Amino acid sequence: MPHRRRAKLPNLDKNTADPTLLKPALDRGVTTILAHCGTRSTPWDTDFIEPFMRVVKDYQHAYGDTSALNLPTRSYAYDSILKDDRVREKLVHGSDWPILPVPPISKLGVSGATLFTEMNWMKRDLLIKRKLGFDDAYWHRRRRCWALGNHRLRICLRPHAINVARNKSGACSPYYAKRKSPVILE
Repeated sequence: MPHRRRAKLPNLDKNTADPTLLKPALDRGVTTILAHCGTRSTPWDTDFIEPFMRVVKDYQHAYGDTSALNLPTRSYAYDSILKDDRVREKLVHGSDWPILPVPPISKLGVSGATLFTEMNWMKRDLLIKRKLGFDDAYWHRRRRCWALGNHRLRICLRPHAINVARNKSGACSPYYAKRKSPVILE
C-alpha cells in the first residue's frame, strides 16, 4: 500500500493486526507474510510481537517482514526476533520506503549514529540491518517464500488493511475490509 503525504489510512479495528487471526489460512497451507513482525505503530497500540513469534514458529508458511522496524516505535522488536533462531529464519526483508529509517542507537551504540550520514534511505535501511546482524539468507528469503504454495492466494495482514498479495496467475489485488478476521480465498 503506497504511503503518500497527507494520505490518511482508514481507521479500522486494530485487533485485525493479531497474527493468530491467520491460523485458519495457515492451517490450509496459505503462505503469509505478517507485516512489521507484529509490532505496534505507536506506544498506545497493541503489541503483537509474542503472538507473531508463536505463529511463525508453529507454521511452516508463516513469515514476518521487517518493514518499518527501523523506526523508534518499532525497533524494540529486534531484541526478540533476532535472539530466537527459529523466528530469525522466518524473517523477510521489507523496507517500507519512503519512511525514513532511523538507526536504533540503543542496539548499535554510538557507531550506529554514523549511519545517519547515508543519504540514500534504501541503502541506510540495508546498512542498519547488516550492522544488526541480518545474514545473507535474510536478503534472499522472500524469493523462497513467494515460491511456496503457488496454488493458493497469499495473504498479508496489516493493522490498517488485509492485502491479498498474489494469486497463481500473478495478479495482484488489494482487499480492504472492516473485518475482525481475514478473508480466506482459495
